[in-house]
Amino acid sequence: MLDVDPYQALQGLRPVDSFTVTSADFEEGGPLGRPQWSSAAGGVDRSPQLSWSGFPAATRSFAVTCLDPDAPSGSGWWHWSLANLPASVTSLEAGAGSAGGPSWGILGAPKSSRMMAMTMTACQPLRFANMFPP
Repeated sequence: MLDVDPYQALQGLRPVDSFTVTSADFEEGGPLGRPQWSSAAGGVDRSPQLSWSGFPAATRSFAVTCLDPDAPSGSGWWHWSLANLPASVTSLEAGAGSAGGPSWGILGAPKSSRMMAMTMTACQPLRFANMFPP
């Protein structure tokens, strides 16, 4: 398990606005429900419902990721990622991203507990004006 919260460390380097993210399927710091577990562990591989509000006005799109930092890979395991969600989208229903079949893939077992870092990012337009001097 991570001994440090990387998002908190980044906030210390360059503070950014925060916003509210909620889910009908889990509470912050709480366990994921059985539907979010892998089918191999008795679940149904369903992504959780997510809603968000209060994001910065300059937001143009969103990205959401789910990292399992405890996976035995040396660098964790990215279970889920979505990018370029329009700023007009403020929620995802349970099962989003699984058109045609399971694509969520959280691995778990009824007698184990794993931390999942669910991260929602509000993306703003890039500013290239000073990146390429004449």
